[in-house]
Amino acid sequence: MAYERPRALGEPPEVRVIERRLCGLGMLLGQRPDPEAMIEPTLVHGVRLALDGWDMRALGVLVVWLEVHHARVHVPWLLRCVREQHPPASAPELALWSALGQWLERQDRRFVALARLYDGPRLDVLPGTSATLLARRGEDPRFEATLARIPEGTLRRRLDDVLSPEDLASLHPGYRNRVIMGASWRAVLWTLLERQPSLSAAALAREARCAFATAWQVRRDFLLIHASAEAQG
Repeated sequence: MAYERPRALGEPPEVRVIERRLCGLGMLLGQRPDPEAMIEPTLVHGVRLALDGWDMRALGVLVVWLEVHHARVHVPWLLRCVREQHPPASAPELALWSALGQWLERQDRRFVALARLYDGPRLDVLPGTSATLLARRGEDPRFEATLARIPEGTLRRRLDDVLSPEDLASLHPGYRNRVIMGASWRAVLWTLLERQPSLSAAALAREARCAFATAWQVRRDFLLIHASAEAQG
C-alpha cells in the first residue's frame, strides 16, 4: 500500500496528557513532565485547551515559552498543525496564532508565514475583553499592532514560569537535538529513531506525520552513523 501522509495533528488527547506534555516542554504548570512530548502538536493542543478553558495563566506561560524558545520551533510543522486541527480553528484562535507570528517575526523572520495565517479583522481573542477594559489598562505591548487585542496584565509575563534553554535541553531529547541540528524534520526524526531505532521509514514518517522521502533519508543517515560507531567500537 502506498504511503499517505497523515494530517499534521491527530485528535486531541485527554486534558491531563496535554498538561503533562506542556510540562515536558519546560512549562512549570504543576504536572509530571512528559519529556517525549512533540513540540509543535503540544503547543497547538495547549493553546486550544487554554482558550477553551479560559485558562489565562496557562496561556500566559505558553506565550512566555514562545518568547524564550522560539528559535527551536519548527515553523512549517507548527503552521500545518494549526491549519489541520480537528475541529478546525475558530477565527479568534487563528487571530491569536497570527498575532503570535506577528510578534515573533520581529525577532525571527521564520514566523512570517504564521503571521499571515489569518486575514480577517482585528479581534478580541480572550474572554472578558472590552473597550472599557482596553481603555483602562491599555494593550499588552507584545500584541500592539497585531491581529489580536489583548489587555495589558491579562497574560502574565514571568520568565521563570518556563525552564531555561540549558535546563530544557537536559530534560527533552528532542529539544536538545534541535539545538544541535536546527529546528527541522531531521531533528524530529532523529529523536524518534533514538527512541525506536527499529522503525521502518514508513512507520517513522507516520509517527512524525511527515513526507516519506524525508523520513527515508534521515533513517538512512541514522543507520550509517550507528553502523560507523559500531565498527569503531
